[in-house]
Amino acid sequence: MYDTPDGGMVNKKNPMITFVIYGPIEEPVAGAFQGSIESYIHSISSELEQFPSFVRINRQTPKITTSRDQHTTLFKDMNDIEGNLKIGLTDVILYSPKDRKNMFGYGNPGGMAIFSLIRFRNECSNKRAFFDLIQKESIKILSMALDMPPCTKNSCVITYHRNVTDLDLNDSVCPDCRNTIIAEMNNVFHVVNTPDGACAR
Repeated sequence: MYDTPDGGMVNKKNPMITFVIYGPIEEPVAGAFQGSIESYIHSISSELEQFPSFVRINRQTPKITTSRDQHTTLFKDMNDIEGNLKIGLTDVILYSPKDRKNMFGYGNPGGMAIFSLIRFRNECSNKRAFFDLIQKESIKILSMALDMPPCTKNSCVITYHRNVTDLDLNDSVCPDCRNTIIAEMNNVFHVVNTPDGACAR
């Protein structure tokens, strides 16, 4: 709680990142995905105005009636979930009619992103590669939730990847993307509770 210039008192709302696990995804997989994002956020914690809490919920996959744009159904389902950022994990195919292929994931300007494991399950040569690559991709999914575009630097993990194994070429987030992630997270988490209970930015 702190004083405002007009003498009032407000509480900063505790920011929250919610991980939404759709369907029966194995605990080691869900844990590796979530843990990678949490570890990255811990690594930049000294530059965040507020440190978020992390919540995981398991949710039944909603009925998807179309073979395309499945991500819109999942985002609609995530709308009523609490969290400043909401990051979903699914085994549902995310097919893009525009690109005519199954996508790794999608972001939504409302602070949401969804990651499909399908191509990683199909294209990784072994279990170790599977875990290594989903942990790398998780950081790009975080950037999607922050509405960041793909990085133009091929060395950055947030760059565009055509194939799952392209992630082998990346080990870190470039300085520019790191700064953008910090700025966007500070923007998303900069929410206060006013005395009447309303939220303001």
